[in-house]
Amino acid sequence: MFKPIFSLLLFTLLSMNVFAGTPYVEGGLFGSCNYFSTVNGSFTISYENKDLPWGTKIEIHYGLGSSFESSMGGHHWINPQTVEAFAVAPYVWQSSLKRITTGSRGSFSSNQLRFIIVITLPDGRVVYDRGSYSSNGYYAANFGHTRLACSEDEMSSVELTVQSISAE
Repeated sequence: MFKPIFSLLLFTLLSMNVFAGTPYVEGGLFGSCNYFSTVNGSFTISYENKDLPWGTKIEIHYGLGSSFESSMGGHHWINPQTVEAFAVAPYVWQSSLKRITTGSRGSFSSNQLRFIIVITLPDGRVVYDRGSYSSNGYYAANFGHTRLACSEDEMSSVELTVQSISAE
């Protein structure tokens, strides 16, 4: 009788995201103020996790999406890529994403930066911080409310709210 309960408890504990950290995102948007063709964004993703051992490698797998789409059950990522994050302080890694096309006339429009944290431990094991216990979960930073600057030089960077999306 206790064996099935113990097995379920053990499975739950082993599948939990034991390396959950805290992501922060700053960024802004810029494009042509004369004629809409494309909108670009520049973002900095910082990841803090004091539970990780020294020698850990952090990568950020990211893409774009729409907060409207995710609220309706769609979780498609536009132009997914992976970049390495570099240690900038003890237990803090950071990566800058420059000049990412976030919208293109007649093609797509996004208002959300989606990402997961890929953690390679010193022993070679790879684990993922998806912001939730869902195997398809991810972090999302909505940038639809940020002011559109006419050029990258005029762009002001603002801290974006990061939320966890549990995608099933």
